[in-house]
Amino acid sequence: HGASRLILALVERFGGLPKPVLARKLDPTPIRNKSRGIAMIDDVAPRQVWEALMSNPDAFLCDVRTVAEWQFVGVPDLSQTGKRPVMIEWQIFPSMQPNQDFITALQAAGLTPAHHVYFVCRSGGRSMAAARLAREYGFHHVYNVKDGFEGPHDQRGRRGHVAGWKHDGLPWSQN
Repeated sequence: HGASRLILALVERFGGLPKPVLARKLDPTPIRNKSRGIAMIDDVAPRQVWEALMSNPDAFLCDVRTVAEWQFVGVPDLSQTGKRPVMIEWQIFPSMQPNQDFITALQAAGLTPAHHVYFVCRSGGRSMAAARLAREYGFHHVYNVKDGFEGPHDQRGRRGHVAGWKHDGLPWSQN
């Protein structure tokens, strides 16, 4: 019951459930360039991501952390950009099983291959995996937020003090 309340609170906070997209669905077959493999995903510094979100109407931030991380660690506050982060778990909390509906959720959130999608997680690992999968499914403009929301551990084993969205002083909020 606690997880259900948490999910309902998050849905309420972020404006409800995503609305279905009426555009054509993407082919579920990954696109692979057999001669060169899949192109590299760029790591983009958080401040550069912020600038892109501010200046490019086709730029979106997709937070792939878990509902627990959104609730207890915080979320990027994009209100100054006139946008909201697209919240899609890469792994489903609390089981931490891979989200089998990740690509479908991107589409349901209204994202298309024409958009520039910046993926963020805690420190950059899950978001890189999400960007790679999106690229495989035809999203051409995908990026990884370097060092994620919290960045690596500092000398005391704490995050948020070395690099990342929070460290760089970018807007964020927490319940």
